Amino acid sequence: MKKEVILDIILLLFLNTSCLKYENYINYFHKINEAELFIVKSDYSSALEIYKTVFKNYSHAFYKDIHNACICAIKLKKTDDAYNFA
Repeated sequence: MKKEVILDIILLLFLNTSCLKYENYINYFHKINEAELFIVKSDYSSALEIYKTVFKNYSHAFYKDIHNACICAIKLKKTDDAYNFA
């Protein structure tokens, strides 16, 4: 019983400290949503600028967001940007 309690405490402390390393992605998703709304309006240049800014500010980007940024760059014939995203 005593070992289980100690293990639980150690596990909780580990999980608590490991969660402190992660960034706050709420603003990330707000900006990505804004970029997707620009894509719907066919304003690819504004969407691409938002994607570039978001990718600079966050260490992890999701595949679908990188894919959308790559498509925007291709539509704008910015092959260097598309190559960098790919």
